[in-house]
Amino acid sequence: TCLFCSCPWFSPRGDFEVRPELTIPEWKSLIGILCEQGVTNLAFTGGEPLLQKASVPLMKTLCDDGFTVLLETAVR
Repeated sequence: TCLFCSCPWFSPRGDFEVRPELTIPEWKSLIGILCEQGVTNLAFTGGEPLLQKASVPLMKTLCDDGFTVLLETAVR
């Protein structure tokens, strides 16, 4: 894991269930719910979000839809 990672599912206790990544339709559905709640800013953080093939098209769609999109990357 990343030295800077604070993700609880990587805890040594292993007490968090690791689930499969969401699909793009699942992300869009979730983002739609957030939008209905008034969310206008979304941040993508790591692991490394740019390693996910669908992350750039998803971020572009969000920007095109008027969201403010923030990207945190380690870029090595």
